[in-house]
Amino acid sequence: MTQPTASARFALIRELFELARRQRHALEMDALSEFQAMLEDRAGIIERLQELTPAAAAADLPANVIPFPGALEEDAEDLLAMDTLLRGVMEHDRQNERLLAE
Repeated sequence: MTQPTASARFALIRELFELARRQRHALEMDALSEFQAMLEDRAGIIERLQELTPAAAAADLPANVIPFPGALEEDAEDLLAMDTLLRGVMEHDRQNERLLAE
């Protein structure tokens, strides 16, 4: 059974994935100001993800680390979906880093 917080985290991670795609497109179009503006949106999404993380799960972590959703009790399907999206975000970030380095 999908938990409400899992659904909310999934939706936010999906937003993060779409934003990473839009950032890559902005870089491909040499629209650096658009890319930079999206960094603020990204920070907001990450902040909202942090708000959904129980304090106990984050207690022993550095301030710049968000516990992976799998560290919390979720259904296997929820974990797989979130893991897939997070991997997609990371791949887009790698591509964005490469484009920024060019």
